[in-house]
Amino acid sequence: MNASSKKIFHVEIVVDYEKVTSETKAYQKMSEILSLLICMERIATNNFYIANTSTLIFR
Repeated sequence: MNASSKKIFHVEIVVDYEKVTSETKAYQKMSEILSLLICMERIATNNFYIANTSTLIFR
């Protein structure tokens, strides 16, 4: 790589801690979504069990 093809990036990250803190305080728990995911996992597990059990019954 020659000197003319090199790229250099300079970055400065500035964090507004007051804004981050206020946004964090406004967060709401996602219990409904978590409950839905748990239900979906249980349904998937039950469907897997039913599919495997019915295969054994019908063999």
